[in-house]
Amino acid sequence: MTTPTKSPLDPEPPVKDQASDALADAGEESDARFLLRNFAYTILGMLVVIGLVVAARYLIGDQLAMASNWLTRKGGYAGAFLSTWAIDTFTLPVSPDIILAFVSHDGGHLNHGIALALISMASVAGGNTGFYLARWLGRSPWVQRRLAKSYQKGQRLFRRFGVWAVVIAGLTPVPFSIVCWLAGLYGMSPSRFFLATLSRIPRFVGWYYVFRLGFSI
Repeated sequence: MTTPTKSPLDPEPPVKDQASDALADAGEESDARFLLRNFAYTILGMLVVIGLVVAARYLIGDQLAMASNWLTRKGGYAGAFLSTWAIDTFTLPVSPDIILAFVSHDGGHLNHGIALALISMASVAGGNTGFYLARWLGRSPWVQRRLAKSYQKGQRLFRRFGVWAVVIAGLTPVPFSIVCWLAGLYGMSPSRFFLATLSRIPRFVGWYYVFRLGFSI
């Protein structure tokens, strides 16, 4: 008799990491409390970023302007788009807000409106790329290992909020790229999923003005 092979997506003991913790909270508290806490974290994060930007402007203002000019001139619009797309497709250990910060600085070489539109579109495209990769490659061991820690928690999130889980991840610290991959495995409607990922547009617009406020103080 052969012993059944355990799938990497079978329930595992909890593993501590930031993304798993953010998703785990969705199954351990009321809907209202979960939403309130994550939006409170978003507001707090904005205030912290404003403080950090103000400090950076006064402490390393010249170096920041030179770095912004060099990065945006070398990377251009294509670099801003592709970097954001890669981050929100493959869950790279860096935030696309870093790119947005350099783009929104007055020392940058790019038109702010065009760059903001491209970054927003790239994030939406990245989320949808991850969604379809998960649908097409969901049975592969690599995808299953990558999402095993968050799969069960993501299922609870989708059962409670449905497609709104993607909107929540698009606007708050809930990990957007991981939720997009999990949505692909969960079998969410592609059209509803795409509409939900458009939440990234107001999210980046809001953060753009946060950076602009910090640079102007």
